Amino acid sequence: MNEYAQEKANGPGIALLVVGILGLIGNLLGAILQLVGSMGSIISAISNGYGMEFWGPFIGSTGWSIAMTVVGFFVSFIVLFAGLRMRSLRSPGLVYAGSIMAALPCCVGLPCCCLGLPVGVWAIMTMQDEQVKAAFAE
Repeated sequence: MNEYAQEKANGPGIALLVVGILGLIGNLLGAILQLVGSMGSIISAISNGYGMEFWGPFIGSTGWSIAMTVVGFFVSFIVLFAGLRMRSLRSPGLVYAGSIMAALPCCVGLPCCCLGLPVGVWAIMTMQDEQVKAAFAE
């Protein structure tokens, strides 16, 4: 394995790991806050016997929030796994996908909005190095 390529890919790989972990933590905290914030409304609706006039809009509005949290978890896992693969110089397609996902504004989660863009660009630029490309091809 090429020492130069390993050293060059190590920094952005660790940074992708950090972005992925922060995204997972942020999405977990967001899911907990959604659950805690909704508990009062849910308990009130159950105790007062509300029907679909409450549950339809509640599920419609909360459903988007839950869906975005699930997507955030999925994307964070991909970014985390891309960081692991970048450090081991394997799966260049996954590394590119994770780098792009990290670079998208607020794709990974709220804590990573400002951190993901430079890390994703750094990882993509590192992947463009000829020796790093060759090390991934080995």
